[in-house]
Amino acid sequence: MQQLASDMAGSAAGVPWLPDGVIEDAEVSAQLAFAHRLLEAGSDPLAAENALTAGFALMLSRYARSRPTVQTILPDATRVEMMKSRLSEDLSTAISLTELAQEVGLSSFYAARLFSRTTGMPPHAWRNQLRLNRAQSLLRQNLSVTEIATMTGFADQSHFTRHFKRAFGVAPGRWRV
Repeated sequence: MQQLASDMAGSAAGVPWLPDGVIEDAEVSAQLAFAHRLLEAGSDPLAAENALTAGFALMLSRYARSRPTVQTILPDATRVEMMKSRLSEDLSTAISLTELAQEVGLSSFYAARLFSRTTGMPPHAWRNQLRLNRAQSLLRQNLSVTEIATMTGFADQSHFTRHFKRAFGVAPGRWRV
């Protein structure tokens, strides 16, 4: 939590103390519960770590006794392109937000915010969109849905189908017809 507070501020920060007792905040609770579900599922470490970081950052920004001032995000097209390149080079290999951020020399918190501000979506969502676009071209080649799910880095066929239906309104098999 101290590292996250430092990352939020852009400089060394002390240990962020939270108030004693229960914090009742539906938004913080929902964000942390979502992160917990993603971590339990274990299928997308990038999405899970992004959700966990966002949930803890929200909690610190609202409830830490000395709330960290969040540093301003400066444009950095070079680093964003490096992250995009890393995310797109092998869609079947899982990557964490920490790994992605380390490769471009940023903190996880800053890298996620920079990427989201520049592209309009968090890294995991951008990568899933790229996976789905590649899946469309593979569907045109008449490969099986199971093969395509594996080739594009989805955990399994149902995971792929769920994302595909959400993005395009139909199941992959129906889209192909």
